Amino acid sequence: MANSSFAAPRRMREAWLWIGAGMIALALLLVFGILSLIATRGLGHFWPDDLWEIELAAEAGAPRAILAIIADEETATDRSGANRGRVLLRSGNRDLAPPEFFWVDARNMRTRSRPADAGVIERRARGNAHGYVDAVLLGERALARGPESWAFAEKLLADVQLKRTRLESERRTRIAALARASNNAQERLRRAQAESGVGSAVETRSAQADAARLAYREATADLRRREVELARTALLLRLADGTLHRVPIVDIERMWRPNGMSIGARLAHQADSIAAFLSRSPREGNTEGGIYPAIVGTVVLVLLMAVMVAPLGVLCALYLHEYARPGPG
Repeated sequence: MANSSFAAPRRMREAWLWIGAGMIALALLLVFGILSLIATRGLGHFWPDDLWEIELAAEAGAPRAILAIIADEETATDRSGANRGRVLLRSGNRDLAPPEFFWVDARNMRTRSRPADAGVIERRARGNAHGYVDAVLLGERALARGPESWAFAEKLLADVQLKRTRLESERRTRIAALARASNNAQERLRRAQAESGVGSAVETRSAQADAARLAYREATADLRRREVELARTALLLRLADGTLHRVPIVDIERMWRPNGMSIGARLAHQADSIAAFLSRSPREGNTEGGIYPAIVGTVVLVLLMAVMVAPLGVLCALYLHEYARPGPG
């Protein structure tokens, strides 16, 4: 009788142990499931999908041709019971022919092909551009034309990006320092005028303020001149309908030809896209770019909370263990 009275609590403890282990296993399974869902749905966004040249049947007038990525396909049943497919296209060039994403009836896609020389141009603003690089221009003069334009543009892009980075760094450092010096000189001049009104001290401060303002204006004008000169290099992009569009190389982040990429090149491109997403700042109203500031903010917030909460937790533990008295019962 005594043995059975002791066995019952032990069986109960074992049951609760298994229930706790099962709940932990379920929680881990759910976490891994969410991570797998994010990986399968999210990582596909960085994959360089094929670029299709599609001729769409126009509702009125002549058909139109576009270069687009097939983002999704689905089949639906219409009122008559017939199956009708439709395709979600991402056309790019949203500054020229919005919207960027739109559905089309599969029956309206008259022809489609995957041209090897069709390229995707990732721009710093206004989304991606899709087209064929006909020429590389410096002002109105062609630096390269025809099939060699793409390779020439890739080499030139690396040089332009390096110069753009230097100009942006100069604006953040040297130009910002000159602006602060000019503001400080103006503030010292105002204080001198308020203290003495006129005199040699005011004249000295005025000369210093004029010199600082002149240095800032000259540096800003020189930086702007170099930015304008850098913006003269551009791609002459031919769209699928034959329209020519000029894309400044200084506005380009990356460019690639997905239809001619091997599996290895696609994997390398995907890895580079993920790295850029994690290491760059957002742009275009947080619709493009990366999430680096959000990652840094989250890490800093967690560290600050840990620094603030850890001492309180230790003090509470010491109090409960050393000084707190047991409650009633």
